[in-house]
Amino acid sequence: MNGDPLLRITGLQTTISGRRRAVHAVRGVSLEIAPGEVLGLVGESGSGKTMTAMSILRLLPRGGSITAGQIELAG
Repeated sequence: MNGDPLLRITGLQTTISGRRRAVHAVRGVSLEIAPGEVLGLVGESGSGKTMTAMSILRLLPRGGSITAGQIELAG
């Protein structure tokens, strides 16, 4: 195995635009996961755990967009 991470996220920001305002659902998430490693996201309700996962998978709800950052899977 090489030393490269399987998943690398740098400065991820996700915004959900609604009729009246935009919600900054994810702000500046950065992480790396090595092959064979497991990551658990823990936080309060509404802290962005689900939106972070949905951003990685590109399964954002209507009005959702990744506005900054980079997601790399296996290079």
